[in-house]
Amino acid sequence: MKAPPTSQGFVALILAVGVSCALVALAVAAAVAEASQNLNLSEGATSLLSTAFGAVIGAVATYVGTTRVSSDPPAQTPPSEPPASEAKAADGPAGPNPAP
Repeated sequence: MKAPPTSQGFVALILAVGVSCALVALAVAAAVAEASQNLNLSEGATSLLSTAFGAVIGAVATYVGTTRVSSDPPAQTPPSEPPASEAKAADGPAGPNPAP
């Protein structure tokens, strides 16, 4: 069973989102500042923007995948007998294990 979210979890999530947004904003600001001096973005600025936005997309995909999996209840399967091969292996070479 999943534990209920705590205030520490919310604070950690807010800090992580804030730091991520700050890094992306810094990358965009650096690219815009460089583009204002030149008409075209340099290869470095393009690489910086691609990396920053790729990281954002990866983080969002990870968050969505994690919340989607954890929100689905686990499948309830009825208990079943172990396969015959496992039952024989548990018995050992001399037959069933004696009760302790």
